[in-house]
Amino acid sequence: MTRRLTLIGLTLAGAAMVLPAAAPASPPGGPGIAPVKQADEVLVRFRSDADAQERADARRAADVERESGLPVRGLEVVDPQPGSTVREAIDALERSPDVLYAEPDVPRQAFVRPDDPLFDFQWALESTGQTVAGRGGAVDADVDASDAWEVTADADTVPVAVVDTGVDLSHPDLAPSLWRNRFEVSGNGRDDDGDGFVDDVYGWDFVGGDAQPLDEHGHGTHVAGTIGARGNDGYGVTGMAWNAAIIAVRALGADGTGTASNLLAAYRYAVRVGARVVNASLGGAGSSRAERDVLAGASNTLFVVAAGNDAADVDSRPTYPCAYDLPNVVCVAATDRNDRLADFSNRGATAVDLAAPGVDVASTWPGGRHVLLSGTSMATPHVAAAAALAFNAAPSLTAGQVAALLRSTADHLPALEGLVAGAGRLNAGRLLATAAPLLAPPAGGTDAGEPPADEPDEGPEDTTEPIAPTAPSRSVDRIPPGLALGVPRRRALDAVLRRGLGVNVRCSEACTVRLEVVADDSGPGATLGHGATRLAAARSTTVTVTPTVVGRRRLRRAVPAVRVRAVARDAAGNPRTRLSRRVDIARR
Repeated sequence: MTRRLTLIGLTLAGAAMVLPAAAPASPPGGPGIAPVKQADEVLVRFRSDADAQERADARRAADVERESGLPVRGLEVVDPQPGSTVREAIDALERSPDVLYAEPDVPRQAFVRPDDPLFDFQWALESTGQTVAGRGGAVDADVDASDAWEVTADADTVPVAVVDTGVDLSHPDLAPSLWRNRFEVSGNGRDDDGDGFVDDVYGWDFVGGDAQPLDEHGHGTHVAGTIGARGNDGYGVTGMAWNAAIIAVRALGADGTGTASNLLAAYRYAVRVGARVVNASLGGAGSSRAERDVLAGASNTLFVVAAGNDAADVDSRPTYPCAYDLPNVVCVAATDRNDRLADFSNRGATAVDLAAPGVDVASTWPGGRHVLLSGTSMATPHVAAAAALAFNAAPSLTAGQVAALLRSTADHLPALEGLVAGAGRLNAGRLLATAAPLLAPPAGGTDAGEPPADEPDEGPEDTTEPIAPTAPSRSVDRIPPGLALGVPRRRALDAVLRRGLGVNVRCSEACTVRLEVVADDSGPGATLGHGATRLAAARSTTVTVTPTVVGRRRLRRAVPAVRVRAVARDAAGNPRTRLSRRVDIARR
């Protein structure tokens, strides 16, 4: 028998309350707040071994001038020259082997209360005791969103999949926050990125089997708005993340139900296209080994799921996926305006991880509207968005670590004792304040992101060439990313000096790879050159490592061969993968 899944987040005494029509969109910033200007200068950090001439050469090649130094080794402000944009300058600087990184000198301003006109209805984000839907509530029964925004209001680098009834892709409050598949060309009828889905620019519809995951129900659109309705834009409501990357994945039909097979395919798709967080405000009573296997296999993705609306104890009457005991699954109950468990919400001192506001939640609705809804489905996206903000603040955190932080930083509420594990209600402010300091430079080097020069290889050196990438982690954390290197066995000295050394790099998943070329004669001397690349998925690319000035001198003298060393790190902080390849240098 085919098992069916049902959305479990909608509990209404009557029809949804439609909020006043949103005001026309206006530029960000409220009264008396100057618009945020765009960056017009660049911060560049050079490697610690780059001398003055090498830094000057890099600036000249990028057509920038030095403005000033900064109190961090190798860091300075540079100014793109007329005719050159900030983006072009950054790209040119990062092509230099002597540059660790370059980035815009981004503006900063004090965060303010967002100017979205319906924000007063969003008590879940800021509860002042205001009346919503004819009811008042307790002060500070919210998730401390404003404190979180003091750390970051952005999660546009952390894709969040809404696996639901679809999303209104044209909603003015959501359209700016939609994820876009940059490897797919819209409307050309081809599977450009080779993932098996044609024209999946914004996501996929597993009900209709096409690239239009439109919402025929409304539930998914409401969930998406809580996560990432564009904030501080003078229109509608604000999401927990003012800037987001929402992947629309439709797995439920117009009646709010769907099959387990569609749901599992939707989960798998979300993970394959890069979702760090999946919001699943749905469920059912029957356990599924297949569903558990899919969730466990995506150990680097955090699944935030709803507890259900039966006023039942999930520990004794399980609802799935809430009841799966997995480190990357977080189950969410709903609280009301007075910081008590909502009367409809399921509970579970073991199975339910934490609670979040889920009564009279204001969010987006198809047709450009905004409505109030209640349910654990409305609580769940608050937690999913807070997790995305945490990943944005500290990208090296694993899904299990963020899940643990969500629980440990929650507000302890006596009213939730015995009903929710830890009796906690989401506190996004404390979550971000705890997560952000965890983003620290890797140990062992003076430059952030630079492995120490004398760091020993781990284990015996792999000398086969080329090597196929290993399979990505399926069920267990702490699996290093698969890495493959393609290098020429022999290269002419003149070609290396003129064009550098091309290295083909492939990872089995999203990763960052740093390359180092050293002399293979075991003698003393500086590294000959450096390179780096970041892959957004399981892909390959070619990195050209250009010798430094010191490296050129050594190569010209008598280096018979070089060795290319690579270190790959994934986004989840798993152990590093190291490979090394020898290239003989041919001389005339």
